Amino acid sequence: MSVDDGKVIPYPHPTNQLRVFEVGPTTILDTARLYQIAEAAGATILTARGVRPMATLQQNPPVGVAWYFNYDDPDTGGVGMTIVIDARTATVVFVDP
Repeated sequence: MSVDDGKVIPYPHPTNQLRVFEVGPTTILDTARLYQIAEAAGATILTARGVRPMATLQQNPPVGVAWYFNYDDPDTGGVGMTIVIDARTATVVFVDP
């Protein structure tokens, strides 16, 4: 599932089997809080230009359940930045670039 502009969007992956994960009471679902964490991790370089993220909750093998914030850069047509946040601790575990 993804969260885009406050809407939860389920989408199928016919060719990729996704890992099953449990969403429980320790899973952070406060996307406003997560957005602020991503901003502090460097996303402001894109959000200052009006680029909005797509947030996806998925299983990350080394971390567990994690939020992926992907920022598509309209100037380049590609992903301008990816920030991965542990969904239980709110720790930033990956930033690219």
